[in-house]
Amino acid sequence: NYGWSSMEGNHPFRGGTEPANHVPPVHEYDRSGLGCSVTGGFVYRGEAIADLAGSYVYSDYCDGTLRTLDIENGEVTGEGDLGVQGGEVISFVEAGDGELYVLAIGGAVSRIDPA
Repeated sequence: NYGWSSMEGNHPFRGGTEPANHVPPVHEYDRSGLGCSVTGGFVYRGEAIADLAGSYVYSDYCDGTLRTLDIENGEVTGEGDLGVQGGEVISFVEAGDGELYVLAIGGAVSRIDPA
């Protein structure tokens, strides 16, 4: 969210005002039920999980659920939940082969593998 800390998603944050030339996010979610802080990820370009190809994979630091977004022409065309918890996710890493790894607080590193 490039508008932080004046904006949270599409909404003013703590009395903030929308900055000049603010570009709103393509997606937001209600954090009251899902978490507290988006941890950005990568578009999946690996080969191990064909159904994930081209999806943006991300998480939330507080709830750890790994989620996906499908985006075409700047519009969200699909949302998903990978059905796994990544812990307190602090980052993602994309390997040279396009496979994704999840980094969690405390040092845990996990590869996203097919079920």
